Amino acid sequence: MRQSKSWFTWVKKRPQKEVKENEPVTQRRGQKKHYTKNYFSRYLSYVKAYLKQPFPEFAHPQANNSFHGLTTILLISLFNTISLTAVANYFVSRYDWFANISILPNVSFTFTPWLFAIKTFFFLVISLWLLPVVIHCFKKIIYKEETDSAIWLSEFMGMNVFSLTLSFIGLLMALLAPLLFFVVILFLLIIQLVILNMAAVVSFTPYSNQRVIPLFYIILGAFFTNVLIEFILFSLIF
Repeated sequence: MRQSKSWFTWVKKRPQKEVKENEPVTQRRGQKKHYTKNYFSRYLSYVKAYLKQPFPEFAHPQANNSFHGLTTILLISLFNTISLTAVANYFVSRYDWFANISILPNVSFTFTPWLFAIKTFFFLVISLWLLPVVIHCFKKIIYKEETDSAIWLSEFMGMNVFSLTLSFIGLLMALLAPLLFFVVILFLLIIQLVILNMAAVVSFTPYSNQRVIPLFYIILGAFFTNVLIEFILFSLIF
C-alpha cells in the first residue's frame, strides 16, 4: 500500500533547507563587508603615507594596490565636479543681477547643472587618468620599462593625494559660500594642477642619468601630447 505523504514533516524540514541554502549568501555578504572595511583601512594608510612623503625615492608599499589610483581619481573628480557645479550654478542663476551692476552683457542662455556635472566629471576622470597613461607610454617606448599600469597609476596618483585634501576643502567651501570663497576655490584648483604637473616631472627624474634623449625634451613631449589630447577631449565633451 502506498504510504501517505507527511505534510507536517515537509513543513518542519523546509526552514532547515532554506537556512542551508542561504548560508553561502550570508557568507559572501560577510566577506564583501570584510573586504570593504579592509580596503577602506588600506586606502587610508595609502593616503597617510603619501601625505607624509608625497614624492618618495621609492614607491610606498601601500601603492601596491591596483585600485588605489583609480579611487583617488574618482574622489578628486567627484569633489571638484561638485565644487565647480555649485559655483557655476550660483553665478549663472544670478547672472542678471551681476550684469546690472557691472559691464557684463545681457546674454540669455540655459544652464543645466546635472548635465554640466556629468560632463565635468567625465572630463576630469579622463584627464586625471590620461597624464599617467601618457607618461607610462613614454617610459615604455623610450626607456623600455615594463611596469604594471594599474600599480603605476596608484604610485602616480599617490603623489597627488594632497590634491584630494584640497579638492575636499574646495567642496566644503563651494557648498557653504560659493561667492565668498570663489577666489579660494579657483586657487585650490590651480594648486591641484601644479601638483599634477610636479608629479609628472618627478616621475621622470629617476631617468636623468640615461642619455637616450635629453630629459627636457622627453618631459616636453609628454606634456605636449597630453595637452593636445586634452584639447581634443574638451572639444568632444563640451
